[in-house]
Amino acid sequence: MKKILISKPNIDHRDLSLVNKAAIDGWGNNYLFYNNKFEKDFSSYIGGKYCIATSSCTGATHIALKALNIKKNDEIILPNITWFSCASVINYMGAKPIFVDIDPKTFCIDPSKIEEKITKKTKAILIVHLYGAVCNIEKIKKISNKKNIPLIEDCAESLGSKYKSKRTGIYGKISVFSFHGSKTITTGGEGGAIITNDKSLYLKMLKISNHGKNRKKIFFQDDVGLKYKMSSLQSAMGISQLKKIDKINLYKNKIYKFFKNKLKNLPINFQISDTKSTAYYWMPTFYVENKNFNRDHFLKYMNHNGINLRPVFYPLHNFKFYKFKSYKNEFSVSEKISRYGVNLPSYFDLEKKEMESVIKHIQKYFFLNKLI
Repeated sequence: MKKILISKPNIDHRDLSLVNKAAIDGWGNNYLFYNNKFEKDFSSYIGGKYCIATSSCTGATHIALKALNIKKNDEIILPNITWFSCASVINYMGAKPIFVDIDPKTFCIDPSKIEEKITKKTKAILIVHLYGAVCNIEKIKKISNKKNIPLIEDCAESLGSKYKSKRTGIYGKISVFSFHGSKTITTGGEGGAIITNDKSLYLKMLKISNHGKNRKKIFFQDDVGLKYKMSSLQSAMGISQLKKIDKINLYKNKIYKFFKNKLKNLPINFQISDTKSTAYYWMPTFYVENKNFNRDHFLKYMNHNGINLRPVFYPLHNFKFYKFKSYKNEFSVSEKISRYGVNLPSYFDLEKKEMESVIKHIQKYFFLNKLI
């Protein structure tokens, strides 16, 4: 059997056909046609008013922080378990990431521990809908509104997921997305987007994202800006890919449910989304409830058998360069889920026989290592 990957994009002839068309006619007076259409289509799907297509989610977050006037020594609150670029981009601004432990069920930021981290220096709260599960937005929004602190919503892994009746991406002052090749849809390997309902903030981010250029005076710069623009070819692929988000998400949830059901007799706990949400699990994730479980040994065993799995992200507070002072048991949930946590494969081309192979080898490992 071929190697089972952890993730891969679904790219078909319709995607390639539109990319080919953009390569031919996406220039000259038509150079922004595909970008503008993708932004319009994507904002419509999410339910937001304004969209800016970017080269990555990291770039989108950088633009967002710059638009919020984040300065040196400002503080940004974020979850302790997430992709590390969330913290890196805060450092770009000279600001300080303030880490918060995660909820043991959703693996997202724990709302009950946010307020104690707020100081006079806190300028934003960055939440991440990790692996497709949705945060408790209601509680977090109450804190954000009460303290008048802008909320940034990272939806890189939750495309299509909903909280109550609305999609993730419309609850923050600014929301950011990823179209990396591993994500639900892709714009050709890399790509991102920003969504906001604030027109003045949108215009500010638009200028920042385009070098700080004056909109009317050619080659004139008003401010120091950035360059994270998405190409016409990427935008064309995004236009095509948007049409199959729901189809991909429905299949991904079938994968999640299949794994969860087949592994229910093992000492593991699958990540579950907030009770008021409808989640589309980008990547099925669990942690093992047995201290004798050696996660890295398990990953090597699975890889040896042709199955590519991933570890849950490392706790950010442990990276030395953040110089984050933590207290005993402050991040006990993060430490536990990171140490014993695993991501399972999920992509549209993943076949049932491949999922059954994953199950078989997981069960065999647990039996051989006396974990059951």
